[in-house]
Amino acid sequence: MMSTRLEPSSLFWNFTTLPSANYCISQEIGCNWGHGRALGGSSVVNSMMYTRGNRHDYDRWEEAGNPGWNYESVLPYFKKSEDMRIEEYQESPYHGVGGYLTVEYFGYYAPITEYFMEAIKERGYDEVDVTGANQTGFSFCMGTVRDGMRCSAAKAFLRPAWRRSNLHISTDSYVEKILVRDGEYKYRVVHLEFRFVETQTLFKIGK
Repeated sequence: MMSTRLEPSSLFWNFTTLPSANYCISQEIGCNWGHGRALGGSSVVNSMMYTRGNRHDYDRWEEAGNPGWNYESVLPYFKKSEDMRIEEYQESPYHGVGGYLTVEYFGYYAPITEYFMEAIKERGYDEVDVTGANQTGFSFCMGTVRDGMRCSAAKAFLRPAWRRSNLHISTDSYVEKILVRDGEYKYRVVHLEFRFVETQTLFKIGK
């Protein structure tokens, strides 16, 4: 994927891992750990593959003391945000249609892909919806793609809303602190601190 050729650049925070004998062995200074530094974050620079993670990870989050983070609780939000345009998944109980984040197949797959698919089937693995009930198997990659072009988080969620009078987008800024309290809509942000990068000015916003 060409996205890896963007690093390092001004589009990334250019973090690196610590050197280790267990990973990134060919790179003495550690691996690049790319995080997008743009409106839309890493969705602007990643490989656009649409995945949700394993359902058991979410269940473990709740078991660790985070009520409401189990898989069954977060699934409705995945579905609500999604505009699934892959026809065979549109009626699936694990997908949604009409949300802001467009999900499609990529427009091109290398011819060798078909041979990989057949080889994996011969080994007894099933072709599955890896964002569905079971993640053990294989499939063609779903992408955060809209009409053949990247559908970043900014394009999906911010662009439809950025003319709202109650929304202000501050670029070249990073958040340092958010205070959240119980409120009318379950949780409410009551204090925010962010810093403007160029001047290092700290802004504090309270109720």
